[in-house]
Amino acid sequence: MKFTDNKDIKNELKEKHAQYMPKETMTLEGYPVIEGYNFEKGLDFSAFLQAYSTMGFQGTNLAQAMEVVRVMLREQAMIFLVYTSNMISSGNREIIKYLVKHKKVQVLVTSAGGIEEDIIKCLKPFVLGQFEASGRMLFEHGINRIGNVFVPNDRFTYFDLFMQEFLLEMYEKGKKEGKIFTPHELIREIGLKINDERSVLYWAAKHDIPVFCPGLIDGSFGDMIFFFKQSHPDFYVDVAGEIKAIVDLTLNADKTGGIILGGGISKHFALNANIFREGFDYVVYINTAQEFDGSDSGARVEEAISWGKVRPDALHVKVYCDATIAFPLLVAGAMVEENAVKKEGLQVSYVNVYTSGFDTLVSFYRDVVGLVPCAKNTSNWFGFETGETTLAVEPIENRKAHTFAYNKKNPVLVQLRVNSVEELGRITEKLEAKGVVIGQRMIEKSYGTITTFVDPDQNVVELLVEK
Repeated sequence: MKFTDNKDIKNELKEKHAQYMPKETMTLEGYPVIEGYNFEKGLDFSAFLQAYSTMGFQGTNLAQAMEVVRVMLREQAMIFLVYTSNMISSGNREIIKYLVKHKKVQVLVTSAGGIEEDIIKCLKPFVLGQFEASGRMLFEHGINRIGNVFVPNDRFTYFDLFMQEFLLEMYEKGKKEGKIFTPHELIREIGLKINDERSVLYWAAKHDIPVFCPGLIDGSFGDMIFFFKQSHPDFYVDVAGEIKAIVDLTLNADKTGGIILGGGISKHFALNANIFREGFDYVVYINTAQEFDGSDSGARVEEAISWGKVRPDALHVKVYCDATIAFPLLVAGAMVEENAVKKEGLQVSYVNVYTSGFDTLVSFYRDVVGLVPCAKNTSNWFGFETGETTLAVEPIENRKAHTFAYNKKNPVLVQLRVNSVEELGRITEKLEAKGVVIGQRMIEKSYGTITTFVDPDQNVVELLVEK
């Protein structure tokens, strides 16, 4: 048997392969590296959200959406929050209510279900069910299903009673004032009447944030109008006034931004109104619809640009995701101030250490221990960020202003939390390498594992990994 020389085979393969090789290969040096959040460091929620930017796929789109919304806020754009009724069916109602309550959005656009379900939830809640539940079984037991949310028929009985009274009041008010109300004017009156702080419509009415609903009669709200009109045939709703009102708003806005959850009539009504000002300046879509069937719900932003609904140079992104997943993260990452969570009871704000060796102590905690300085420090106050508590160093002269009795020896224990025993070991070794004398090294206590040492003022510093 004759064997071919390996060297000949390699040369032959190399020659054949060369014809398929590009003349130049781009290495993409400097491009963002794809990586996710490192949970080895524990959970830093701000860093966790930031990590979406390099996640890839829809995670990166979500991070881009956060940035677009931040720009909307920074540029003080008039923000249109647009949503389908299932957003109110779900827990996103509470998030929308937060944004309206704190006036972080200026215009709401929704469908009829987004109005009626906000009212119904003030009267009686929706409950968690199952996607797989039998339709026949639910129907026979008087239960309506919205995905995995169950809404028993009795909720609509309460809504019926509320609406009969409300429509009669508005009918009589309209007759007295000689006025036909637009949908958003009716909705404002509903918000005032419901008078419930759990309600999106309540806060919108309280803050004069218009809630537009171009399809008001498409739902149970429309059923109530149908029944009411049997006995009051001269009752009308001014839909022409609705388009005029929203267009007037857009024309008077310096810049507009859209956060659009889902599709349908709500999405298109807001986009169409912005044609009159040559389109949105910023827009974020969150939905799962596809564009292959030509639907407006599935259309990407590029299609809206072709119609003049979004400006060609607008910052924009579409996030393909269930809005009950993406929208809360978007709000958390772009529309809620850090440290906005308020805990009950007394909280430690900062610990002050008074010293006669100000520069020496500042240098020790900054350069040896490695704490991160606060953004604003002065010649007689130097703080370090250590999580929720600030450690501050001050000259002892600052304390002379105290007129009350205090311990002039001023013994202080400074406790710093560490995430893991492994990290505590690494920090301990670094301190020893810098000449710090360790008093207690990796000692097990009832409350955790500690390493202790003293600073130049003989204050005890305890590094703690909590149990």
